[in-house]
Amino acid sequence: MATYYSEVEIRNETDTQLPTLSKIIKSALNAYFKKNNELVEEVIIYRQGVGEGQVMQSLQHEIKAVQSGFESFKKGYKPRFAFF
Repeated sequence: MATYYSEVEIRNETDTQLPTLSKIIKSALNAYFKKNNELVEEVIIYRQGVGEGQVMQSLQHEIKAVQSGFESFKKGYKPRFAFF
């Protein structure tokens, strides 16, 4: 049995970064907590759609945004996190 959380954001097709990633992470964590009444222990993100020349810049920005989403969800909250 599986469940999932999904959120959609409409962007310009040439925009490779997601400026509201922190907000989306916080929303997903809230949804999980409401359903399971416990915190997520691990977060795994699979990223696609970034050109080879933009990978490092995108990773640096998005990893910080994800970590900011953790912190805005709950101060000091740091689940294990993998970003591919």
